Amino acid sequence: MQIHCMKNTQNFLNKIEKKLVNEKLLLSSKFIETNKFNIAINILEDLDKKFSEIPEVIYNFALSYYHEGIRFFNNQHYQISLQYLKNAELYFEKIKNKNFLFDVYTKLSVCNRIENNYFETLKYHKKLYNLNKKSNFTLSLLIYSKQKLADWENLENLFEKAKIKLDEKASSLTPFSALLLSDDIDVQLKSATNYSETYINSKDKDNFHHSERPKDRKIKVAFLSADFYDHATLYLMAGVFEKLNHDKFNYYAISYSKETDNSNIFNRVKKSFSNFYLVSDKTDIEIAEFLYELEIDIVIDLKGHTKNSRVGILKNKPCPIQISYLGYPGTLGTNFIDYLILDKFIVNEENRKFFSENIIFFPNSYQCNDDNKPQLIKLKRKDFNLPEDKFVLCSLNNGQKYNKKILNVWIDILKKNTNTVLWIMNDPGIKEYVFKYILDSGIEKSRIIPSPRVDYDLHISRLALADLFIDSFPCNAHTTASDALYANLPIITVSGKSMASRVTGSLLSAIKLNQLICKDFEEYFTKINFYINDQIELKKLKKHIKDNKFILYNSEIFARNLEKSFTELWKNYLNNKTYKDIII
Repeated sequence: MQIHCMKNTQNFLNKIEKKLVNEKLLLSSKFIETNKFNIAINILEDLDKKFSEIPEVIYNFALSYYHEGIRFFNNQHYQISLQYLKNAELYFEKIKNKNFLFDVYTKLSVCNRIENNYFETLKYHKKLYNLNKKSNFTLSLLIYSKQKLADWENLENLFEKAKIKLDEKASSLTPFSALLLSDDIDVQLKSATNYSETYINSKDKDNFHHSERPKDRKIKVAFLSADFYDHATLYLMAGVFEKLNHDKFNYYAISYSKETDNSNIFNRVKKSFSNFYLVSDKTDIEIAEFLYELEIDIVIDLKGHTKNSRVGILKNKPCPIQISYLGYPGTLGTNFIDYLILDKFIVNEENRKFFSENIIFFPNSYQCNDDNKPQLIKLKRKDFNLPEDKFVLCSLNNGQKYNKKILNVWIDILKKNTNTVLWIMNDPGIKEYVFKYILDSGIEKSRIIPSPRVDYDLHISRLALADLFIDSFPCNAHTTASDALYANLPIITVSGKSMASRVTGSLLSAIKLNQLICKDFEEYFTKINFYINDQIELKKLKKHIKDNKFILYNSEIFARNLEKSFTELWKNYLNNKTYKDIII
């Protein structure tokens, strides 16, 4: 590393002061070179404040804080890392050292994202973008953060810029941002493909070699995820895990989660596996080698391109058959994921070519659900600040799924029906941006009711307090949609071209409620207005859901279909080692 001592004479220093400063600089430099950064900081702090603006002093301060912050960052002590890196930021900004600032801003954005400080994350993504507006990396991060907080200022222009770069095979848009911003499946495929090629796909041909496996042995299947804790994925899959047939298959759970808990849902899932491994301390290649040594035949990645994903574990094909399921609602665009598990509503003739993987077509809906969900509790509207005498329109979705187009429809509905209120999730950015947007349209503040996140059991029961769930677009409710249906709450949705926009439609189609699936916003607006003003038809919907919903919550059937697919995939592989679409 480059260490500075004072070279340029400072006019305000006498000889004694120059000597003192140089001694401190040289001594601090020695400790920086030996990675004793805190000692270097203490030495520099001994200097009088009047020396603090000397560039060489600033640089050594910056370097010491930076490397100490990186040390804590690499050891995943993100809160402590934040403190050091903020000081490094202050000093590097004083001397305008752009090379170091790029990494400091990047690390600060990561620390804040992990700590769920989303406004701070956005601040550093803006700084990164302003540091280098030509960078695809900074553009993609800025778009991600702005969408996360529903900060739409200049977002459309940034998105258009990103789309142009996608055509140049640049990773200018994160895959999940593409799902949230547009129903354009070509953009989504390019985004996923470019991202995978830039950051994940193996650049060599050094794949694992798979020896012949005995045809009469039990198939080994592993589930790979960072979400083996109190997470939405487990609430969907717990019942399926419990119904797996260990007499016919050997099952493994491979968890690289940084979070561990003692939640009921985690303990249920852990008990479902005799082979449960925590591997968060291992590198990607070490986990890949572990899968290979276990001779896993089929691996199911449950993350895709979502937060904390390490799908790159699979980039050198440690397992003969590699599937991605549930975590990410779209194509991954990799060169190593062989299959996605979907259904014939999600994938049709129009959008099939925009999935780079082969498809395992499941009957009914592709989305599994737990058949051991908690019993619905009878709750009162007043406990959630909901009016007794109003029609409650509910959209308890993640705040990043809101956008101006969908809000404009909701605003028109609220204006047309003065007896309605809108119940939405109080996520970061909601009050700052979503509330302001709705209020600026002339809707009274009392008609927008924010809701905090609550315990899962309570969340499912409170959904029943609403009259109608109005879905988001282009990224639908997913887990929340199945939760709403479990609470017998009807959902009006728009199904577009992309997978992310067709998940709710998949669920509704499975229970024969296609009349709630709309092709565009005009039909969406019309149907919502119809049910607001026809309580008899609304009650019929609720009864239909109550009588037919359990096809969605049958873990036994889903587990058997899953194992049927494993058997067929493995048979195909043993016979000719080919990969192709299959229908279950």
